[in-house]
Amino acid sequence: MTVPRQWENLVGLMAVDAEGHQIGKVGRVYLNCVSGQPEWVTVGTGMSGNRESFAPLHDASVRGEQLILAVSRQLVKDAPSIDGDGSLTEAEVSALYQYYGDHLTGDDRS
Repeated sequence: MTVPRQWENLVGLMAVDAEGHQIGKVGRVYLNCVSGQPEWVTVGTGMSGNRESFAPLHDASVRGEQLILAVSRQLVKDAPSIDGDGSLTEAEVSALYQYYGDHLTGDDRS
C-alpha cells in the first residue's frame, strides 16, 4: 500500500497510549481503501519490538515525536497477529474491527 506524503511523518514516531505508556515505534500506515484516509498503523511490540501489532488511528493525535493512540498499550500488544505485508484483506480488517470493537466508530470499515 502506498502512503501519501502527508502520512509519512507518522512512521518512526513513538506510539503511546492515552496514559503515556510507550507501546513501540510506528512502522507502517495503512489507508482505508475507500476514503484514502489513514486507518491503521503497525507498532513494533514485543521484547525487542520485533512483532508488528496493528493499532487503530481512530481518535489518535500527534504531539511532538509521539503518536498518541486512543487505545491502551495492552490492547495493542494483545491484538490479533496479522501479517503486515503492505495490504489488508477484508477478513483481516474485519478481525481488527471485531477485536477493537467499542474503541472504534464509523460505518465504513473496508
